[in-house]
Amino acid sequence: MIRYKLLLSIVVAIMLASCSKDDGPVTPPVEQAKLSVGLQLRSQAGSKATGDDPNALPGESDIHNLSAFVFNSDGSALIGYGRAENPEPDKLVITDIETTPERVMLVVLANIPGNIDRSVGNYAGLQSRLADLSSQTQESLTFSTQVVRTEQALVKGEDNLIGYTAGTNIDNLSTPLLLTRIAARVEMNTIETRFAGSLLEGKTVRIDHIALANVKSNSYYFSEGDWGKVEVPSGQANLLYGAGVTEAASLFAPGSYPSDYLGSDFSLTVTDNTPSLTPVLETYAFENSASGNDPTLLVVKATLVETNQTRIFTSPINRNGVLNGYDHNFVKRNYIYRLHVTFTETSFDPDENDDASLDVRVEVAGWGYVHQTEEVE
Repeated sequence: MIRYKLLLSIVVAIMLASCSKDDGPVTPPVEQAKLSVGLQLRSQAGSKATGDDPNALPGESDIHNLSAFVFNSDGSALIGYGRAENPEPDKLVITDIETTPERVMLVVLANIPGNIDRSVGNYAGLQSRLADLSSQTQESLTFSTQVVRTEQALVKGEDNLIGYTAGTNIDNLSTPLLLTRIAARVEMNTIETRFAGSLLEGKTVRIDHIALANVKSNSYYFSEGDWGKVEVPSGQANLLYGAGVTEAASLFAPGSYPSDYLGSDFSLTVTDNTPSLTPVLETYAFENSASGNDPTLLVVKATLVETNQTRIFTSPINRNGVLNGYDHNFVKRNYIYRLHVTFTETSFDPDENDDASLDVRVEVAGWGYVHQTEEVE
């Protein structure tokens, strides 16, 4: 009897051990879905024509890399990441992004450093990243899409599409996602004098230096909305060359510029009969709505040659844009600001204020479409 009970106990123990092993927690295989995204560059006018953009300088529309960040619906986790290096110019796509079958948040960035990748753990982490103005060059400007939030969950085991002109797209999002530059371009386009009939008639103006001041050093990489605001609050961005631009001409002495100086030296002369009609300065600036009362400024140091009188002029860029028929004031992303400067009879009047004595006309333009994704077969 004792032997029987002992044998039964051993059998029960073995059975319990077996059940414990079989019934323990088992990690299920992670369900996978794939996502492919189609994109194109933004056009201010909404045209989808392909071809060269007349407003773009060489390199300004080049896409060197595309990075897609896929987050879960509340943004708490990065659940997919894809990067395409040197995509075909006429087919801007990121394909086969491995993610999970659920509703997602999607952001695509172009021309960003390689260190902004999977190290981003969640949406807030990417949203807080700042681009540096020094990274914005004619050959490599940063672009971004708006945030896409899907209502429909991605489908398990399928290649889900967003932004493809053919095929079945998630939420019927069959229009390629628009890529918008986060920087603006500022040009000094024309310089002339209007001295005829005044005491300055026949006089010559020499342009010594041209610069920008109060340029924000940083920008967010993207916005929630399409072509939305990427401006960094004043407390999170320095104002490049923002101090003392009107104090003394010595600030513009050759070789004395601060490291963040945004401008050029000149020895350019203009008269009523010999204006400068081609761009002499082209540079980039980040969004600045002047909400902190520090608008981005054009700064010009000029000399009236005959009297050797030198002045520094400052003028806020696009201060009266809305009054002049444009849709915004000051500096906004993805716009080109073409400045046309005229010296008048009061420009070198010592009784005039700097801002009032220089006539600056601003022409605002937008970059247009350059590339469009091909339809999938």
